[in-house]
Amino acid sequence: YVLNNSRQTGKSLLLSQLILQTAINNENAVVGVVSLTYKQVKLIYGNVSEFLKQTPIVTSDNKSELKIHLVNGSSITFLTVQNPDNVRGHTFSHLFCDEFAYYQPDIWDKVLQPTTLVMGKKVVLASTPRGTNHFYDLFQRGLDPDDKSTISFKYDYTANPYFDPKEIEAIRKQLPTAIFRQEYLGEFSDNGSVFSNVRDICLMNEWETPGGHVYAGIDVGLFHDYTVCTIMDTNGNVVDMYRAKTGSINKLNTELEAFLKRWRPLKTLVELNNQGVSVYEHLYPRLKGVEGFKTTAVSKGPLINQLQNSIEEKRIKLPSRELEPVYYNELVNYSFTYSDKSSTIMYGALSGSH
Repeated sequence: YVLNNSRQTGKSLLLSQLILQTAINNENAVVGVVSLTYKQVKLIYGNVSEFLKQTPIVTSDNKSELKIHLVNGSSITFLTVQNPDNVRGHTFSHLFCDEFAYYQPDIWDKVLQPTTLVMGKKVVLASTPRGTNHFYDLFQRGLDPDDKSTISFKYDYTANPYFDPKEIEAIRKQLPTAIFRQEYLGEFSDNGSVFSNVRDICLMNEWETPGGHVYAGIDVGLFHDYTVCTIMDTNGNVVDMYRAKTGSINKLNTELEAFLKRWRPLKTLVELNNQGVSVYEHLYPRLKGVEGFKTTAVSKGPLINQLQNSIEEKRIKLPSRELEPVYYNELVNYSFTYSDKSSTIMYGALSGSH
């Protein structure tokens, strides 16, 4: 069963009820529950554990191992795909997967599906959409009347009789249209990332000669992330990039200084977060036009929105997927999470991506 749920439809509660119904009404059922992160699977475990608390049908509830046993011989095991090796080796009669669209594409074929091949009776894959990926493919299978093994369901926030129209309208105004339709209407789009038409601006099959002045922007990483310096000309064309994970601030400063002296940008913006302060202090007295800026939770949103607009209106041009596949994939995998509690958007790479 493939469940395409938008936000605010009570997906976690629905999965919890389905898990309970399966474990209680089937003797010796071996139920597996999988989600993207420990925090997400712990939420479903908490729902199930709370429902079963102080009932006579529970024989054990292990909160550290996230495993529940019932008197009818059934068991419920809660796992994440953050470390796929923790899932391998399990055998389930019933499998429930939450936020399935956000799993790595090969997790289903190589890790999850094999756990159901011996004794599998039912699999439920639930998620909001994220582009036309593996979740989309399975959802389409469930719409095919000739495919008797898969059934698909779709419901958006209007299926929840308790949704708040004012809150939905506030969210609609804050989110880009494509993202709102994906997250709250359950619609599939060609690209599930923050940037909806990356292919339309990744057109450069070779680095071009810059037109007019050039400008540089530096995002600094040292050990766990990359430093990236982007050179853009007056026409909005990205004409060169530096990308490295040096592990040495002295080596990084030397390489960046040489790279920038080759281009002599009219202005260079250096992010001042963390190690960026050291880079700024090295470059400022040695190069003209060096300025610092600090990325905060408040300033990041408008920056991303400006980039979205630049991409949608095709005001910039980037290297093609063939010329620079790393940059292309990072742009495509740039995503977000929305907090209902604080009504804020947090931007970042998908789990497992940069």
